[in-house]
Amino acid sequence: GLEGLGRKVGDVVRVGDSGSVSPHLRKYCLEAIQGVRTEYGYNSRVVRQILRGAKLVFATCAGAGSPLLDGVDFPLVVVDEASQATELTTLIPLTRGSRQAVLVGDHLQLGPLLRSREAKELGAGVPLFERLQHRASPLLPPTLPLPTAEVEAGISRQRGTLQGLQPSSSSGGGGGLGGGLESHMLDTQYRMHPDIAAFPARHFYEGRLRNGSNTPGIPLPAPLTRRVTFLHVEGWERAVGQSFENLAQEEEAVRWVHDLLHHNRGSLEARDIGIITPYRPMVNRLKHRLSKTHPSLEVATVDGFQGREKRVILLVTVRANRRERNGMGFVKDARRLNVAITRAAAALVVLGHEPTMRGKAAAGSVDSGVVMCGATALGSGSNAVVGADDVTGAGAGARMEVGPSKGKGDEGDQLLAIWLASMTTLPEVKKDGAGLHP
Repeated sequence: GLEGLGRKVGDVVRVGDSGSVSPHLRKYCLEAIQGVRTEYGYNSRVVRQILRGAKLVFATCAGAGSPLLDGVDFPLVVVDEASQATELTTLIPLTRGSRQAVLVGDHLQLGPLLRSREAKELGAGVPLFERLQHRASPLLPPTLPLPTAEVEAGISRQRGTLQGLQPSSSSGGGGGLGGGLESHMLDTQYRMHPDIAAFPARHFYEGRLRNGSNTPGIPLPAPLTRRVTFLHVEGWERAVGQSFENLAQEEEAVRWVHDLLHHNRGSLEARDIGIITPYRPMVNRLKHRLSKTHPSLEVATVDGFQGREKRVILLVTVRANRRERNGMGFVKDARRLNVAITRAAAALVVLGHEPTMRGKAAAGSVDSGVVMCGATALGSGSNAVVGADDVTGAGAGARMEVGPSKGKGDEGDQLLAIWLASMTTLPEVKKDGAGLHP
C-alpha cells in the first residue's frame, strides 16, 4: 500500500482530500506538506516542484483530473482496481501524458456501479479494463457487449490518448478497443488460507488460482476449528423499505465479535475483524451496536469491501423467509458472491438461514444431484454438522460458468447452494449462553 511504498521508495505523494485517509498516512498527502498551503490557497510553484520531484504520485481516477496536476506529465500510469472504474473514468489519468499504462483488476469481481439504466444499455458499465482484453482472456464471458455507435463516437474523441495503448511486440492481439490486448493473469494469491481459496479458485477461476507459500501457515483464531464455517440462525428477516434487516442475525454477529476477541486476547484486535452484510439497514444496525465498544471494527456492504481484506470476516446474509423461490437477492450477480467470500485471510464465518440460502436450489434451479447433496449433508435440523470433507458427489464437484453478462441471476443462487454444501454447520447457540460463546 501507500505506506509500504513510502518506506521502500521514498518521495511518495498523495493528491486528494487528506480527511479520507488513515491518520498515519496523512504525512504523504500533498496538502500536509509544509509550504504547500498559503492563506490564499495552494502555492502552485511549490506544488509543481514537489510533484515533479516525486517518484510516485497517488490519486483516485477522478482525483487525477485535479488542476494541481496540470503541467505535470506521468509517462507510466498504473490504474489499480481498474475493473471497478468506468471507461470514461479510467481515461482521466491516462490523459496525464501517459506513454505506458498498466490496468490491474479482476473482471470476475464487481464492476462499476452505474445508477443510470440508459448508461448501462449504452455499454458504459463495461470497464476499459474488460474492453481492451476482450477476446483475449478465456475467462471473459463470450457475450460481453461491444461498444455501441454512441459509445464508439465518444471513444473516437479520445483516440489521441488511446493510441498509446497499443500491444507490445509480445502481444497476441490487435490494437485499439475490442482488439484483444494480451492480458496476464496474476495467478498466485497471498491473502487467504488455501481452504478459503479452494471454492473461488475452482468455481470462478477455473482452477488456475494458486496459493502463496505463506498461506498454509495463517493461524486460525479460537474457538474456530475450520476455515469456513456456516452457522444457521433462526429468525425471520424484516423489510425496511426496499431493503432488509434481521435482528436475530444481528445479535449473533455481535456475540461472535465478542467471542472472537475474548478467545484471542493479545492476538486478535477489533480492527482485524470485518463484518460484511449486503443490506444497508443491517450495516447501520451493526455499526450502531459496535461503534462505541469497537470503533476500529469495520462494517460494510459487499461492494464496500471490494479490494479490502481482514483476518476474520463475518458474512451476515440477512435473508430468512418462507418464500423459498426468492433466493438470496444479493447474489443475483455471482460476482458479488465472489467478492464476499474472498475477503478473509484466516477465517470466514457465515451467519444465515439455511433453508432460505438453499431455497432456490430446493425449488429446482440446480441439478438434482447438487440439491440432494446439499440437503442431505445439511440435514433438516439446526444442529446438523458437516464439513467440506464430508460432501461428495455433484455438490462438491460441480462447476459453473460465471460472467457479469448473464441476465437471469440464477447462477449466483446455484453457486451459493453448492458453496453452502461444502461448509461446516455449528450447533445453534443456546439462549442461556451455553455453547461456544462466553
